[in-house]
Amino acid sequence: MVRQLLSSRLPGLAGLPLEPVRPQGTDNIVYRLGSELSVRLPRKLSAVPSLLIELDWLPQLAASLPLAVPVPVAAGEPDELYPFHGRSVWSAVVAAPAWRGPGVWTHRDLHGGKLLTTGARLTGVIDFGWTHRRRPGRRRDGGLPRALTRRPRLFRGLVGVDDATLTRARGLALCQGLEALPYYLDTHPGMVAFARRAIAATLGPQ
Repeated sequence: MVRQLLSSRLPGLAGLPLEPVRPQGTDNIVYRLGSELSVRLPRKLSAVPSLLIELDWLPQLAASLPLAVPVPVAAGEPDELYPFHGRSVWSAVVAAPAWRGPGVWTHRDLHGGKLLTTGARLTGVIDFGWTHRRRPGRRRDGGLPRALTRRPRLFRGLVGVDDATLTRARGLALCQGLEALPYYLDTHPGMVAFARRAIAATLGPQ
């Protein structure tokens, strides 16, 4: 994926040797690019603001500090392959009104792996360890955002949620997808596929 990103965004650097740095960081995935450069990719949405700060300030600091600091030579823009920054969606999520009703029971990790079927009919749900009563559409209320990655209009009609709850759930789906994609990239193809669906669904037309 990193090679694809370089080819599409920075083709002049795409031919340089590329090796992952071990161990990886908490916020960013780092690759050594050639002998003098590195590629840093945010692992999660919350890591993006710090990278943007570095893009603004490191060139200024490098000119005035007595010690060497890394200086950005290029910055990629979000696309379908690696969809940071997702800013328009996130702005709508932050602006969505808070839930004003009573708390409701939520499964908090509801997805296809937790649903039991017989033939084409849903017959059971498992793994209730995260069940909790809280406001819908909050962090870890997994059932709502994950259902949005498939057929959002049908889902909305079935559950009857309001616009604000749907917007918050959309933000959670985006957050979960962005966090799951780098976390499971080399270990869990099924979760990678889910992450890509979640990202595409939340950033695409609604």
